[in-house]
This record gives sequence, C-alpha cells and structure tokens, in this order.
Amino acid sequence: MTYLGTWSHPTLSPAPSALDALGADGSGGAYALGEGAGARLWRLGEAGAALTLRPRAAAIVYGEKVGVAGYLTNAGVPLADSRVEIRWTSAAGVTKTATTATTDGEGFYEATIAPAASVTWTAAASGPAGEDIVSEAFLGLQVAPEVSIALANRHIGSGYVEIFSGAVKPAHPGSRVFVQLRSGSSWRTVAAGSLDARSRYRVSWPLPLRSATYLFRTLLPAHADHAAGVSRTATLRVVVNAGR
Repeated sequence: MTYLGTWSHPTLSPAPSALDALGADGSGGAYALGEGAGARLWRLGEAGAALTLRPRAAAIVYGEKVGVAGYLTNAGVPLADSRVEIRWTSAAGVTKTATTATTDGEGFYEATIAPAASVTWTAAASGPAGEDIVSEAFLGLQVAPEVSIALANRHIGSGYVEIFSGAVKPAHPGSRVFVQLRSGSSWRTVAAGSLDARSRYRVSWPLPLRSATYLFRTLLPAHADHAAGVSRTATLRVVVNAGR
C-alpha cells in the first residue's frame, strides 16, 4: 500500500479499513477506494524499488502509435524526476531503447511508442543508490501488419476476371496472402498469392456471371513477430444485364 507523503501527526492517520474492490489504473498498478463518505483513494504498490509498465492498448496496426505509462517507487514512496527508458527486445534477443520519459511528483511517467512488431517491452530506471530497476516484461501488445486491397476486372473471352492487388507494411516479401470472400458469417479463401520483392501482391478470381454483391478482404496470417493482418472490406456489386 502506498501513500504520497508522510503523516505529520499519527492521530491523523486513517483508521484501518477493508479494501476489497480493486481497480486497474491502466498503467500496471491498482487502486482501492475506502469505505464511507470522504473515503480515501489508495494506490497499491510493492515493497522495495518497483517499476511498472502498461501500454494503453492491446493491439494496434503497423504505423499506429500507442501510449505507455507506469509508476516508479521505492518502498512505496514515489521517485520523482527520474529518467525511465522504454525498451523492446526482439525474438533474437536484441534490446533497444524506443523512447524515454521522466517521472512526475507521484512517480508517474508516460510516453508514446510506435511498435514495428510484436516484441517484449520493459521499462528501466535507476534507483536511489544507482541500482538498476527493470519492470516485468510485457508481451501483450500485438502489432498487425497494414494490408491494402484494390479491385479491378478484366474482360476475357465471354467472361470476366476480378483482379485483386495491394501491399503489406512492413515488408514481408515471399509471404503468402489470401483473398477471402464473405460467406454468411465466415470468410472463404478464393485466391492466394505471394508477396513480391516490394511486398506487393496481385491475384485473380473468375467472376461468376450473375448479379450479386460480394465482400472481399485480404489476409496475411499471423507469424512469429506479427499478429494476423487484415485489409479493409472491399465491396463488389455485379449487375448482369439480361438483355445482353
């Protein structure tokens, strides 16, 4: 249990109370509200030096930014004006600093990061005696690739072929992408292809000669460093003229 400051007189200290309703503070800690009118709001902490880290989202698309925040304390007392490094570690074990932040008077810090992949995140700072303080590793921030889709058609013989094209960011040359058609409440793959050296794709599908409305998307399946990437839903309306 932490408090901000020291009681100037023991008799002013609040009476013990049961705290059975905890709520996440969105940055790795928790809060509890005491009972009765004018109840005090408590923040739960850890003994010794502690550093928390919590991104403000669980999943983003490549290119998006997300806020991260946390608290730095020592024996429950906030450490103000301390430099915090927000670091990421790849699956290969390479660690780099994404950005830095400075704690305020309550030991709170926040920053913005732009993750390029699903990696392990930690925060690091120095304690009062210069010791290293590192937060627990956070692996819950998933990054999905940005996938685009464009539709075009070509008249071949007596029929038409629908052509799907697009790109994936970050680049995933050689990876397979799947164009899917909405069928009821599920998606069915109708075409597939591999990304070229520029991470672009182009695949085709024989277009049925009947009036209908189709919904398509392109999927890049999840892999080691990214969640599954899905394009926007593209709509295709086909109208067949019975007189022709």
